[in-house]
Amino acid sequence: MSSKIQYNAQGLPLSAHLVGSNFVVSGSGDFNDGPKSKPTSVTPSTLEATAGSYKWVPWGPGNNYPVEAAREFRMNGVATRALKLKTEMLYGKQIVTCKVTGFDQDAKKEVVEIVSDKRVNEFLRRSNIDVFRNRCIADFVWWGMVFPLFHLNDSRSEISMVTHDKAAKFRFEPFNESLGRIDNVHRSANWPNPSDTQIDSFPCIDSYLYYLEVDRVRYEKNKWKYCFPIQSYDILNDYYAETIQNAILKNGWLGNSNSIPAIVKSMIKNVMSIKYHIEIPMSYWEGAYPGFMKKSEEDRSALVTTKLQEINDFLSGKDNQMKAFISHYMVDKQTGKEAAGWKITALEDKMKYDSWTGVDTTALSHILFSIGINPALFGLGDPAGGNHQNGGSNIREGWLQLIASAQGDRDTLYSWWPFVREYNKYDPEIQLRTIDQVLTTLDQGKGTSKDLS
Repeated sequence: MSSKIQYNAQGLPLSAHLVGSNFVVSGSGDFNDGPKSKPTSVTPSTLEATAGSYKWVPWGPGNNYPVEAAREFRMNGVATRALKLKTEMLYGKQIVTCKVTGFDQDAKKEVVEIVSDKRVNEFLRRSNIDVFRNRCIADFVWWGMVFPLFHLNDSRSEISMVTHDKAAKFRFEPFNESLGRIDNVHRSANWPNPSDTQIDSFPCIDSYLYYLEVDRVRYEKNKWKYCFPIQSYDILNDYYAETIQNAILKNGWLGNSNSIPAIVKSMIKNVMSIKYHIEIPMSYWEGAYPGFMKKSEEDRSALVTTKLQEINDFLSGKDNQMKAFISHYMVDKQTGKEAAGWKITALEDKMKYDSWTGVDTTALSHILFSIGINPALFGLGDPAGGNHQNGGSNIREGWLQLIASAQGDRDTLYSWWPFVREYNKYDPEIQLRTIDQVLTTLDQGKGTSKDLS
């Protein structure tokens, strides 16, 4: 019979399984690579799970948070562009496989060696890694959640590939207190209330205690697909992370920004109602419509209404701004003085269009700060106002600041890799790193440089 044996760093058998048998052997004695007792997870707060069905934990009060939040964010061009920019920043130039071989004391940075491993390269090609990570990053930026799927080969000896599906499709099964873990993750395109036939379920891997999960997955039977949930750390929520930009949904800044275009559109459409006082001589009506005074009140009202509508159409609307108005007047033949004519007086604008510009700028600055984007990249300043003059240096420094803060998010996004590396028995020193393209000043003699992070 064949066996599967895993050795520790000293070359002693740490665990072993005889294929076809009903037992697993684990090593014991003086050499101890692992913890004395297995770490356990604390039961999650019931506040997140209480409102859901027994099968899944709702994502948001109505179990439809991603759809509801996306509806609000997609109304705002600056917010969606900022989220896209953050996605592009985390994606970087490209991904490489490498090893850290030392530390350069003079340059104060790691010495990184690019490596090429045939098995690793094949895995990454099979996983369509560039498309995979771009989609994962987008989910992470929007929702703080990613749900990679591991596909094992027929013999379950290796993870053959990793794939992506939209984070909005996934829901956690409630925590299993007896086993101390979440057993399954459910996928559906029909939340908040899918039928049983509209749900796929996948066994769930504890991504934080991944090293201890490798053996559990390795020795399970009749399972070839697993979900490895990745979560942006949340200081309160146990199931679904809440992104920082969710604050602008709650405090109203996103709603304020979204409402301004409708207000301005209404003001432009109805601008004449608050801008002019038009005086029409009483004699105009008899002169313009002979026999006016002899007509019925209904006929006279029709003539007046038609004329007023004609004036309104002429003076209001975006297509009629700055248009000239020409009227004629008569001269009294006896006195030589002008007779009463039309008079149009511009009224003071009590609700100036420009007043909304400041509100919108402040709202947009709050939106960008909440997403983690320096407003200088969009030509804006801080929410409190101040100097908004942003030159090339401010923009470049804003971009460098964004890249400098990216390492934590990238480590979280690539947290699935150590599990694959361990399960597939790749070289344990191989890491996935992102190459960044950094804007530089012209006096450095080049427009861009590349950095690993």
